[in-house]
Amino acid sequence: MPSVVVVGGGPVGLYAGAVLGCAGVETVVVERNEGVRSHGGATHLAGEVLQLLVGLGLERFPKESTMPKPDFHCYKHGKKATGCRGDMVFSVPNERGPCGGLPAVSMIYQGELEAALLRRCLELPSVEVKFSCEVTGIREEENGVVVELARLGELRAAYVVAADGAKSECRTRLGVRVEDLDPGKYDFLIYDLLLKKEQKPESYLLCDAERPIAYFPMPGRKGRFGLWLVPGETIEGMLEEEAAAEFLKTNFDLVHHEDYEFDRRAPYRLRHRVASELATRRTFFVGDAAQVMGPFMGQGLNQGLRAATNLAWKLCYALDGTPAFLDTFDSEMRPSSIKAVKVTLASMHLFHTRARWKAVLRDWCVAPIAKNIIAPLAIHRTMRYAPSDLTAMPGAVVVSAKFPRAAGTVFIQPLLNSSAPILSFNNPRAFHFVGFDGIDPLDLVDSIDRDRLENQLNTNFVSVRDDTLIEPDRLVVSEWRRLHKNPDLAIIRPDLYVFSTFRRSDLTSALADLIRSRTPAAVN
Repeated sequence: MPSVVVVGGGPVGLYAGAVLGCAGVETVVVERNEGVRSHGGATHLAGEVLQLLVGLGLERFPKESTMPKPDFHCYKHGKKATGCRGDMVFSVPNERGPCGGLPAVSMIYQGELEAALLRRCLELPSVEVKFSCEVTGIREEENGVVVELARLGELRAAYVVAADGAKSECRTRLGVRVEDLDPGKYDFLIYDLLLKKEQKPESYLLCDAERPIAYFPMPGRKGRFGLWLVPGETIEGMLEEEAAAEFLKTNFDLVHHEDYEFDRRAPYRLRHRVASELATRRTFFVGDAAQVMGPFMGQGLNQGLRAATNLAWKLCYALDGTPAFLDTFDSEMRPSSIKAVKVTLASMHLFHTRARWKAVLRDWCVAPIAKNIIAPLAIHRTMRYAPSDLTAMPGAVVVSAKFPRAAGTVFIQPLLNSSAPILSFNNPRAFHFVGFDGIDPLDLVDSIDRDRLENQLNTNFVSVRDDTLIEPDRLVVSEWRRLHKNPDLAIIRPDLYVFSTFRRSDLTSALADLIRSRTPAAVN
């Protein structure tokens, strides 16, 4: 009997299987389709999420299958797309992100990501991937979960990770509701192109109230247009090759067969909703099974991979006999899912509005301050897990009165001179005790605490010195510490989010928090 069944073999499900497999957890991934998709909807990966993939063993993926997102430009409405696109509302540069030298945002092609994750799963002896396995039922029992499969019968496990999409069969069967954060249903089209000529690397949004249009490049001479329908058009009509080709020729001077071929033309019915709960007794919802949002901030896949990372280490501890760690999954992830959906909605209503008066007002008001508004909207910069009561939620982040901003945020994960990240992601159970400015945490703890932390509580001790970091990351570390009021030490959770930060003088209380968090029996 596997310890965990992952329902859904998309990118989030395969990633969850690979993370659990790296921890040696017996895992079965079941997918109703015959194999991974050769295409997909996701195009954006935040820097800290791409860093997780590197730590998972996909070191070559960023170099071979991603590209830095070009600077993003937003142009005013009412201007022709051909030639001069009109006055610029704002421009957001894609700065180097605080994650091991990776860009703040990278462009991907989802089919290549799924193929890479499948290869990683197949390399792990504790992971089995089964295709053409449709789930027909699921029931939770006192000591496990039974998943009913159309082709294989019943499959029993201790826990289930439901990554089976927006129409999640697991969620429906278990009676978990979804809550709409916006009542609207929006029809949106994408045209994925295989480009025959080198294109200027640029991404942009044409904020035309008649028809907002977005364009993003993808690796391997691919590009994507996203567009809304205008009155008189139908989804079926605009999906026809002739109509799509005429649209691209008229608006972008792109000639079919000469400049490009169509890779995919697909409709999207955009909804913005979140599951009423992300966890039942033994089933946990991630990816589109947990929340659904439009593509306007590129956060659907990022949020799914964050959730799988958040869940995996807690499942490891639950399988080791401390299920109390799982109590923080819903309390941490659901608020962040709601935030991601709301930010996406705000972006859609602001920059994709179909009301001309709103567009004019936006252009007049937003232009002078847009850069200061848009940058903080990026989820990879603002995502934070809310602190929980440690006495009730083992493993939850701890906020110090001296350092209120750091706990619950992603750790910067700088690179050493050896080009290796300072924290290893190979052990999903391990906490990391990090000292800055050459402070070695090992020198600060006595032999008894050291033995307990290293051998019983899977804690790594790491000392960060400027001379061991690659040059750009020295500045990143300094900026991160300055932003968080210069802590001397930090404790990082297995999902690379900050558990706590503190001064050297507060070591005793910090160790007490860590030990209490790792040993739920001590909480009671």
